[in-house]
Amino acid sequence: MKTQAELEIIAHNKKFHEVQRKCMWWMGIVIIGSFLTAIIIGPFAILVILVSVIIVFIICSSYCRIKGVKPCKPKKYLAPKKQSKIEALYENNLKPKLEILEKQRKIIHSKLTFWKRVFFWLTIGIWAALFTSIINSLHGDGRIIAIIFLFVIPFALSIVIYSIISRKIIKPYRKKFKAEIIDAIVATVDESLTYYPQKNISFRDFMASGLFYAERVDGEDYVEGMLGNTAARFSEIRATYTVETGEGTENKVSFTGLFFVFDFNKTFEGRTVVVPQYSGNNNYGQIVRLESPEFEKMFAVYSDDQITARYVLSLSLMQRILSFSLQHRAIYLSFVNGILYVGIPGGSSSVVMGKVILPFFEPIVSSTLLNFELYRKEFIYLSFIKDIVEEFNLNRRIWSKRVPLPILSQDNLKKMINSV
Repeated sequence: MKTQAELEIIAHNKKFHEVQRKCMWWMGIVIIGSFLTAIIIGPFAILVILVSVIIVFIICSSYCRIKGVKPCKPKKYLAPKKQSKIEALYENNLKPKLEILEKQRKIIHSKLTFWKRVFFWLTIGIWAALFTSIINSLHGDGRIIAIIFLFVIPFALSIVIYSIISRKIIKPYRKKFKAEIIDAIVATVDESLTYYPQKNISFRDFMASGLFYAERVDGEDYVEGMLGNTAARFSEIRATYTVETGEGTENKVSFTGLFFVFDFNKTFEGRTVVVPQYSGNNNYGQIVRLESPEFEKMFAVYSDDQITARYVLSLSLMQRILSFSLQHRAIYLSFVNGILYVGIPGGSSSVVMGKVILPFFEPIVSSTLLNFELYRKEFIYLSFIKDIVEEFNLNRRIWSKRVPLPILSQDNLKKMINSV
């Protein structure tokens, strides 16, 4: 049975061929008539034929429109492009909500553009007034210092005031985006997961991974639930520590991105850590040699139990990790006392009003929300993590009953500062 789209294409092509037959008939008559006329006229034969053909083309084009054949050519049936699972989730679950939010985004973008222009021209006006006064009243080095000082102050004040206003304008939009869009993204991965915008992974969970050293952990966009029989939780986090410098203290960032914790409620022997080769850190334990040269080029594996490390990192699991890293982003993993910890670093980040603003799970204002590519990485990251859990649960050989290992000591973790 043909679809509605196919029936419409068949009807269009039937009309087109009717128009085409009449046009060909007209063209034949006109060419013959113009040829006979050209014989009589003589020197202007080519011009007569050319003008006649152009007139017929114009008539045929008009006839197409009269018959409702637009465009005036046959259509080909193209089978609908097969959507991936992620694209289907976007079209069915997200796009209708995003279309509503897009209207709000346009209004907010217009307001921000207005305020940018206001502060730009206000700053220019202040500079013009101050500089005129300074040039007339000061001389020498005093004038130069005053000009520099008064150039910076209005500019800095404009940025601060604009930031406060823009934050106030964006806040309701950001809150709505997270409640409706991020919650929907999380639900499409697994309905058992629950989203909490204001919470984050705890400091204890982060330190128990043994992947990074930190003294403070901040974050947001916390998700928890059950993936099958596995308790899962993750959030965006920003981990920092303080170092002594010649001028006092300085805050350093050891990790910023998405951090996952999966509790399998079982124990296995040893502690295994997987980090990118370029991390330059060798404080995790003994190096483990694996059967995959491609994996070893990208990752370094450390463990205090060589046998368990090889069981944990099956060939299929290594392939999943390698494929994700090559196509998307670096990834850190550690397997400790029946718990899997996964860190996916983000890009640059900043703290705004005590919150961690990262590239993940954040709405945009400057361009359209209706762009599938903006949400692809969230779907891919979360689906990849679910795949790892399923893969890990399939590998039953690693489980054994053993007294849990203590987490890495603060002293050992602090040695990582020089390697961060």
